[in-house]
Amino acid sequence: MIPRSNAISKKTVVLKSGDSLTTPLCIRRDGIYRIAGVSYSNDGGTEIINVSINSEKIGSFISNEGRNDGTSWNVFHNSGPIGTSMNLKTGDYELSLHVDSSGLNLIEIDAIFIETTDLTVSEELLKCKVRCLPVHRSAMDVDRPAILPMEIVQRSIKTICAEQDNIDIPMYHENVSSYEVIATYPQYNSSFNPRVPNFENCEKLSPEILWLLKTKTSDQTQMVETDLNSLDLNLSIYPTVINIYFVAKGKPEGLIDADIGSILSVDFQNVTNDFNVRCRYVTREGEFSVSTTSIVTKDEQTLKCTMPDYSWTVHKVNRIQLILTSSLNQPVKIDTMQLSRRPELRESLKFHYQKGETIIYGMNVDFWWRRPRTMSVKLQNKTHENVDFIVILKRKPSIDSFNQVLVIYQDGNFRISPIPPSHLDWIPFGSSMIIGQSDPPSFRPVAEISLIDFVSTGKDNTQFRLHYVDDGSTLVNLHTTPLKTVVHLSELNFKRSRKEHPFARFRSMWVSDGNCDVDHVRVNGGQNTPILAPWDNFSCHMVEFFRLCESIHNNLSSDFALKLLN
Repeated sequence: MIPRSNAISKKTVVLKSGDSLTTPLCIRRDGIYRIAGVSYSNDGGTEIINVSINSEKIGSFISNEGRNDGTSWNVFHNSGPIGTSMNLKTGDYELSLHVDSSGLNLIEIDAIFIETTDLTVSEELLKCKVRCLPVHRSAMDVDRPAILPMEIVQRSIKTICAEQDNIDIPMYHENVSSYEVIATYPQYNSSFNPRVPNFENCEKLSPEILWLLKTKTSDQTQMVETDLNSLDLNLSIYPTVINIYFVAKGKPEGLIDADIGSILSVDFQNVTNDFNVRCRYVTREGEFSVSTTSIVTKDEQTLKCTMPDYSWTVHKVNRIQLILTSSLNQPVKIDTMQLSRRPELRESLKFHYQKGETIIYGMNVDFWWRRPRTMSVKLQNKTHENVDFIVILKRKPSIDSFNQVLVIYQDGNFRISPIPPSHLDWIPFGSSMIIGQSDPPSFRPVAEISLIDFVSTGKDNTQFRLHYVDDGSTLVNLHTTPLKTVVHLSELNFKRSRKEHPFARFRSMWVSDGNCDVDHVRVNGGQNTPILAPWDNFSCHMVEFFRLCESIHNNLSSDFALKLLN
């Protein structure tokens, strides 16, 4: 391997005359495939490179003439398409490049590009880095209860960000009274346990910096503008007034930008004398706040103004006003203006309970995204306030340690996991289920909980009742075994239309097979359907969400199943 800064993977493979480069090629679904090109560099004469699959030549290309005294090795070319499209069946192949010439020239291979009709495939799958199951066994009995089926609806979107819940599947039923959700291990036999978030290809989901103006007065892409014609100011005893207008995102996008406090930073240049800056803003009530006064000096040329929580309105124009005065005339320049979210504090423990095989604790998030709403938790005749999520842990069999099996957030999200096997310390959560009625069109749907009232905390059965903000309620029984965790839901008391508001909602992530928390759905034990295939809805009594393929993201997180009971 040779390091090359302009290479796609920052390194290349060197081949000389007669050398071959062979790499495995895994095809997991029948389809049309084509070698769309080979990225390479050279610094000598031309070379003929033959391309073959399973030792059968499919085409060749001739490298460019590249004599440039060794300076062209970091300049890469694309061969263009090689051969014709191929109909490849599911199986394992070998893809080879062979330098078919007798010269002394070298060539460096950077990347091989493949086009396919299989839109679910990922680079990891093609390179055989992750494996797929040929079949998937059902996690529960397929018997159908004597009630009408539910309708599950496809509301998912595509994404390239592995930390975005782009899989959204609400479930509707007009008279369901009980159902259960089962979380199990993926059925592929794997010890690969990645647990670190991957923000590659992600826009900041909730950016620390809300907007930034550097050497400019406005930026429409950030939805911020000022009333300045220039960043060069002439200060005097007469006030120089600067108005800054911007739009803040909030709960409709699942963000807290409009609610959490902010810090305005303005970097000045060329300050020769002290000057005063009064800072104020228009509140949610439409009135100017009380102004604060700061002094900018030659030694400290950065102004910072702090705005408290709940200062901004969502999707309306917000306004900050700066009033600058200087006892001596002086020209100054604004280099940068930015508005940032205030730092968030660490999560804090609200309560901790342990009895026998069960631990339950409640946490408070410094700025939970549903603020000012939080929930209460009633446990052992004591009510704990201002809780944003609870965690339930069960003892790992024959080992003196506990593992999370259920996390419940105030917004109705349930994260469910079986107890890890003895050789694993913990496994990550991946997919989740919103338990309770939510709004179908919401970008980040919720079923907000006001109270969790625990009835029992036994070894094999933990029971509690959920009370929702809309006055609905649900009885929950939690059962755990070494193989699965079952959440049984009954006594469903819904206050909104069952036709318009789903009773549960599956949420997950899929970028590609091999980089996802779920890749298939199956109803009533039938055929496997790719999770983001063009399906609109299914009618069923049971639905399963699972992975056939190993994943580079949360590989051991749970498969899910939901089954109607009554």
